[in-house]
Amino acid sequence: MELIFELVLQFLGEFVVQFVFEGLFEALVHSRDRAHPSKHRPLTTAFGHFAWGAVAGGLSLLIMPHALLDGYGPRLAVVILVPVAAAIAMTLIGGWRERRGDGRRAVDRFGYAYLFALAMALVRHTFAA
Repeated sequence: MELIFELVLQFLGEFVVQFVFEGLFEALVHSRDRAHPSKHRPLTTAFGHFAWGAVAGGLSLLIMPHALLDGYGPRLAVVILVPVAAAIAMTLIGGWRERRGDGRRAVDRFGYAYLFALAMALVRHTFAA
């Protein structure tokens, strides 16, 4: 039972790290778009979100260089499940912003949020000690 509790707690820790970085990215995108609205190009936007997710993964390694989970299986589960959970959370936040009249940006859509979180998870999975 302790093992399950520990795994869930560590999984939540990885989710929080991803969510914080994606939230900071969302805040940056929203502030930039208010100052300089840009035309939405899907392929460029997708590549940009993936690239910034990889950068965020690298920055997260400076703050937290060790993986919270030990073993290949649990770490692979993080790569699969945490990006989905983070993308769902960002989509919900995007819906909340839209209801407030703020407008939905690309980062608030599931696919782009997933690409950001996936790139971050892949960098952390590959390079975390």
